[in-house]
Amino acid sequence: MGSTMSFVSCLIIALALAAAMATTSTASTTYKVGDDQGWKVPKDDPAHYMAWPVNKTFTVGDKLEFTWTGTHNVAEVTKEEYTRCVEVKTVHEFSPVTISLDTPGPKYFICAVVPHCSFGQRLTIVVEPDSSTTPPAPEPTPSSAPSSLLANSLYAAMLTIVSMFFTRL
Repeated sequence: MGSTMSFVSCLIIALALAAAMATTSTASTTYKVGDDQGWKVPKDDPAHYMAWPVNKTFTVGDKLEFTWTGTHNVAEVTKEEYTRCVEVKTVHEFSPVTISLDTPGPKYFICAVVPHCSFGQRLTIVVEPDSSTTPPAPEPTPSSAPSSLLANSLYAAMLTIVSMFFTRL
């Protein structure tokens, strides 16, 4: 009975360690659009929102926080709508608005209050893929060893536990 309990205890510890080794977490960043200026018509610098993202790297999982006072809103739009400052129907009307960046690629945002977009209250950014995720490994062939970190960890833990169990018999 005692060796069975120690076997089970070792198995639980090994599985917990393997799961902990395989678990990774990525920290996301929330960017306040416009920094201290917030989201408003850039009166002193019409290119403010063009310059704002230059030294920032946006990654899938990050968030943009749009904060304003007064009569503004924010809408995510297509490139054409961004370029032409087209009025759109889907807008966020109440500040603050937090938008999650869930997919890589270019993202376009405007204030749909006429004529704020044409005065420079528009933003374009490029969202990079999450660097902590790697492309899926090819499926192993039946004759090959497990290829993932979790599978290798579990395999090594199981071999260790089985050998410990049989050496105690």
